[in-house]
Amino acid sequence: MKTVIKDSELEQWHNISESKMFIEQILNRIKENYDVEHKAYRLSQGNYKNFSEEYIPTFRYLEFKYGVNSDLEYRHVGLGNQGFDAEIRIGGAIQTIEIAYPDLGIRTKEYQQQMIDKRSAHKIFDPNVLFEKIKRIIIETANKKARKQYGETLLLIYYPFSEDLYPGDIGLSETQFELMIDELKKIIFGANQVDFFVPGYEYENIFGKNLKPAKLYHIKK
Repeated sequence: MKTVIKDSELEQWHNISESKMFIEQILNRIKENYDVEHKAYRLSQGNYKNFSEEYIPTFRYLEFKYGVNSDLEYRHVGLGNQGFDAEIRIGGAIQTIEIAYPDLGIRTKEYQQQMIDKRSAHKIFDPNVLFEKIKRIIIETANKKARKQYGETLLLIYYPFSEDLYPGDIGLSETQFELMIDELKKIIFGANQVDFFVPGYEYENIFGKNLKPAKLYHIKK
């Protein structure tokens, strides 16, 4: 499916600051063509899947780990069958990264379709029920990735619903979350390094703008 993102743009080397600007450019293009593009973007169709489930997760992880002032560059290369989704380059050395983005399946697709059609959607409000569903999918995704031999390629498992269930927030205790991390650590992976990343996010309430910081868990190192 044709989108506002070109393959060549995803595959271009960018430092962290340039990547941030590139992401903003794409989001602005979607806003400018909202009537045409917003459904495809919300449903991760075409290159939007590579953008939202691989490019942005890699950016957020690298921004948190290395900061905006590092000399690191990266690019998305997950358009073929090479066995990894991104490359990072620091001082000439190249590291490959595979993104494990847990697919929350038909529930997410139905939710996004309802948001497109009705601008509202039914959500599960019991945090324990929702977290158990997400946890099961994360563990299933990790087990699927564990069957493959990635060697020196870094396997990055991304937490897709942090806004709903941020660890340590109301409805999800740190203890519950750590139990899932312990389960992940028991899995035998074919990658030499495995990280689990919880992206941070901004929100606003009566006290003003607030930030939930990102969290990084080393599953295997």
